[in-house]
Amino acid sequence: MPPGKTPTPEPKQNPSAPDSRSADGGDAVQSGGSYLNKLIGKTYAAQSQALAPKGSNTLGMRGAPDLDPGRFLEKNPQLVEGSGAKTDKKAPEKSTRSNATSYDAQPEALREVMERSFPENASSVFSALSDPARSNLTYTYNRMVEYGLWGHVRVIRGFVEGEKPAKVGPLELHVAGKSESILFEVYDGKALVDTMLTSGVFGKDVGPTGALHPGQTSMREWTLKTPDGLHLSVGPENDADAHIDKKSPTNKPKGQTSQMDVVRSLEHHWQEVWPEFLRLGPGWLVQVPFHVYSWLVDKTKFFGVGDRFRKVLKQIPKSLFEAAAFAVGIADPVFAGTTFKPADKVEHPDPSQKQKGSDFVVIKEYRFGSRGKKSRTPAAPPAGQSSMTEELTKAVLKAVSDVAPGIIKPAGQKGSRDDYADGETVGEAMAGKMLYQAKAGGVSFGLELGPTYHTLKPAEVKDVKSQLTVIGKAVREAMLTTLSSKDDKLAQGVAGVRSGTVQLGPSLVRFSVH
Repeated sequence: MPPGKTPTPEPKQNPSAPDSRSADGGDAVQSGGSYLNKLIGKTYAAQSQALAPKGSNTLGMRGAPDLDPGRFLEKNPQLVEGSGAKTDKKAPEKSTRSNATSYDAQPEALREVMERSFPENASSVFSALSDPARSNLTYTYNRMVEYGLWGHVRVIRGFVEGEKPAKVGPLELHVAGKSESILFEVYDGKALVDTMLTSGVFGKDVGPTGALHPGQTSMREWTLKTPDGLHLSVGPENDADAHIDKKSPTNKPKGQTSQMDVVRSLEHHWQEVWPEFLRLGPGWLVQVPFHVYSWLVDKTKFFGVGDRFRKVLKQIPKSLFEAAAFAVGIADPVFAGTTFKPADKVEHPDPSQKQKGSDFVVIKEYRFGSRGKKSRTPAAPPAGQSSMTEELTKAVLKAVSDVAPGIIKPAGQKGSRDDYADGETVGEAMAGKMLYQAKAGGVSFGLELGPTYHTLKPAEVKDVKSQLTVIGKAVREAMLTTLSSKDDKLAQGVAGVRSGTVQLGPSLVRFSVH
């Protein structure tokens, strides 16, 4: 050892550790215990470096966790409302079918609400809905999905049937305020209203329009895509109802309030009142002013006016309206008479062809009170080639006059020939129908007596039906007697005609003629 150099001490060996040298005198290696300790130490150090924050070289220099909420939201933009960041949540699909067997084909979002509303029989409830109600459900669902509103619906409470359209001649009038509706409960009514207001296409009804929906926040859709519009009303306790206005009365909302279009608004609200006039019967014109007044009084319920006081308000001006009607010459209930006249038919030479002619002409007459002018004499029915001979016509008229002289009307009802059809006219019409069916090999014929007979009550229907049966049997017997000596084949055809069908009251009624 050179002088001045400190001798290096020999490493101490663990006396308990076995000698790691090989038995054949190979080089010594580290003991098993020392090697294991170093291996564990290196692994621990590598993991510590990986876990340490960036810029930190040692475990002792590792920084505190970053809990700043601002930086957290920067790293997770999908959690920020309105950020526009894409999320995995997809908008509900739209419905493309509404038939009774299409429940399983409905979108998952619609079925989810249905099964939450009717947990035991959702499919059966869907199938049991009427076709208009089922179509309205899917149409309303699609409309709400389009604006992201369906997610607010918790459960469906019920379905309100729409009022049937009123018909005036060729016109079909829908009742805008009584369309097919859906009643449901939402999670948060205020949140639903806020969603609609921020969409830019919904406006809140205010002023007189809002007063038509007392206790509710009435929201109307404005759109240029379709003439109709979603009308959704939200109550104070998360109850809501929705229907589709056949004619949307709104323009683009301003300041989140509905802007009513004058023309479409008049059309919308007039259709709500108009069918009520039709139900008043012949005297509807006299009652228009009072009916409008009563309708307006009903709307005062919004201001807390009680039922009893509203009834008083309706009774006070009734005499005034009647006096005003008398002053202008329509005090007498507006007389709407009906004149029935037989019409000669032009029949197709081929009996299998559908008949084009009519059996009699129905003419309406109007007289507006004692001061009004009397209606002119109705024009003569159109002439044509009659299918009945003069001899057969005389036999039929005589048979009818013997069994049912006068007019056909329910017992106890007052009326003249202007209100009801007379027996001879109806008998002649029956004869023409029977003759046509005899040529075509038919067994039954149809008859139309006009709208006067469409409002009969059940007891009145039974009475008129019995009168028609008596007349029908007399007509058939007279035709058989007359034709048996003239045309045996045609007589056999008449004998094969067994019944007739006519509308009495709200439905068709079959009466026997044999």
